[in-house]
Amino acid sequence: MEVPNNLAEAIELYAHSTPVITPHIIANLKSTLKIFVLPGFCFSPKALADVNSCYRKLLIKTFLVEAQQHFDLRHQQAKQEDKNHGTLKNHLCGFNRFMRFLKAQDWYEELVEFVDLPRNAPKFQTGIGIQKLHMGRRCTHVHRYVLKKEELTPKR
Repeated sequence: MEVPNNLAEAIELYAHSTPVITPHIIANLKSTLKIFVLPGFCFSPKALADVNSCYRKLLIKTFLVEAQQHFDLRHQQAKQEDKNHGTLKNHLCGFNRFMRFLKAQDWYEELVEFVDLPRNAPKFQTGIGIQKLHMGRRCTHVHRYVLKKEELTPKR
């Protein structure tokens, strides 16, 4: 399977992926991208008049990394402005379906670089890790401010 270079190629791949994807679903996706995602990528309203050129200019790698954040931000703003709930839900479903399709592709992991987080904290310059440094110290997660029995006031 060929890796798409830009968003236009990814949309075309999505349109031809299964017979369930109808022209109506593609039109809904394109309007969702135009309203919620593309303005976050600094496309001017004048540039958004020709959406297809915007799709060709936007690299798929950049889209995969930043699209969800831009969509969430604009979607929250639309909710606060009391836009039609059904329309917002329709846009959300279409966008999520497209993102699930992209994540299911074999080339997705090649484009999006995942960073493995280390299990333990890094060692200090002295060569001692945090776990060794804190060994034998007081347990800070156990009741910090509990009084000892001798410090309690007697019951009356």
